[in-house]
Amino acid sequence: MHWIEKRKEILFDKLLKRTITASELRELDLLGHLKDDDTILEHLDKWQNQNLSENDGLPKTSDIDIENLVGQIRQKKTYRKKIRVLLSCACMGLFVILLVLFSHYNFKEQQEPEVFIGKNCSILAPDRDLDQKYFACDVEMKNLFQKRVDNKFLGGIFRFNNLEFSQQPTGILKLSIRPNVHFNFPQNSFVTISTPPKRQAIISLPSGLSIRLDGGSKLHYLINPKDSSVIYCRLEGQAYVKFPENNGGKMLALENYNSQILTYGGEFMVRSEYGYSKAVRLNGEVSLATLQEPKGKPLTQRKNMMEVYHINGAKNKIKDSFTYSSLETTTALNWTKTVRHYNNESIRTFLLEMERWYGFTIESVSCLPKDRKISAAICQDATLEEVFAAVSKKGITIYQNNGMYTFCPPAGRLKKQINNVTYIRPILHMKMDAL
Repeated sequence: MHWIEKRKEILFDKLLKRTITASELRELDLLGHLKDDDTILEHLDKWQNQNLSENDGLPKTSDIDIENLVGQIRQKKTYRKKIRVLLSCACMGLFVILLVLFSHYNFKEQQEPEVFIGKNCSILAPDRDLDQKYFACDVEMKNLFQKRVDNKFLGGIFRFNNLEFSQQPTGILKLSIRPNVHFNFPQNSFVTISTPPKRQAIISLPSGLSIRLDGGSKLHYLINPKDSSVIYCRLEGQAYVKFPENNGGKMLALENYNSQILTYGGEFMVRSEYGYSKAVRLNGEVSLATLQEPKGKPLTQRKNMMEVYHINGAKNKIKDSFTYSSLETTTALNWTKTVRHYNNESIRTFLLEMERWYGFTIESVSCLPKDRKISAAICQDATLEEVFAAVSKKGITIYQNNGMYTFCPPAGRLKKQINNVTYIRPILHMKMDAL
């Protein structure tokens, strides 16, 4: 085949030099090279680079017009290139459409249909600040006094030394400092306000601070801080906090189990569990401080949620693990609604939130499938039995063990697992002196 390639080179060279004869032109045509666009362009470019100057034109013969031939070839190649680009774009667009349709279909397949839990969902009144019938809390100072406040106390006032508590409509308990009464409380004196299961309370504190407590939550308010420019609170449970900017230049430090939320004016949701805390910024400037990050990490509009986990480091030292993400306001404040909506929520997260609201204790969640989801709308009036019935329909078996609930069989090979695995983790309080 080598001689054919060599003969082709000779004939093309003659063609481009205008010295090719009619018989040689027919020979080149019979070899099929005059119909091969890429071959013609390849030899033309090669010949031009070797023999033509910038001002030379394309050679012609009486039998074949090289210039027209090359022009037609280049036009066809440009056309084919455009067709390939259009086909590639069309294929890519079709692929994206199919991917979106598949993802949407797959999401619909995986997402559970929402079920209603509770018999009176449709007749509940619209959401307000707080329905009065769900208001209740216990107010106490250790070894000094304790009082239960509920919807029967509407408009009532009680006082202890220079502290005054008054219940206002829409489930608000207001704490005021009586200006004309002086009393020196012991150092680090807290007022503790806790909510029983299935009850909430909005606590109105000095400097315009408002804290809405979820059921089963506890707030400790320091009434005599060392630094009067700092309002110090400690939270166990879940709360919705609003602190106005025009507060006299004070800073709010809200301590959780493993972090502190710091703000000079902001609005946020916070959840505080054993070894875990979550803060969701809703408005204003909000920062989250930990033992490893005492200056605080700011929450932004784009990344408005931060979760902090305790992890065991080297030599059993506790460290913090941070997770930044975003969360919608409606999702963050879902627990404040008379009907709570859970859209394809993890069954573990769902049951831990129900644990606080209904006041039962989960001994272990180790046997709950991590990938099991639930979609439900729960009325605040729904019973625990109705909640457990909805969970059972998801294939989850619930057991009782010494007054606590678990999802592991209480006998057999899993018995050791029940005794060794617990939902409760060690408590680590930050020191007030750090402020």
